[in-house]
Amino acid sequence: MTNIGGGEDRLTKVTSPSDSVGRTMLSRHKSSGRGADTMRMKESVRVPAGATLAMSPFDVSVMTRMNSRWRAGEVVPFVLHFRHSAPVEVLAVVVRPGS
Repeated sequence: MTNIGGGEDRLTKVTSPSDSVGRTMLSRHKSSGRGADTMRMKESVRVPAGATLAMSPFDVSVMTRMNSRWRAGEVVPFVLHFRHSAPVEVLAVVVRPGS
């Protein structure tokens, strides 16, 4: 996502209107460079003015508890909530881990 506004914003939470999605949490992947990577839960994520924030398993991501099983290729709706901007609806495609 790209912040096209004139000021910094923060991604504060992610929710889903889908019954298949339970609790969600923002997280950030940290690589130690020594093989022991970690994931840290985040209260919010900074999105500088004019900057792009790419969400992936290797940086900022959303961890969720599933209420039902998902299959590869399934589309799951999420809503990104920001401190200063209106919520943004997005779709995520389910992929197999490691693919």
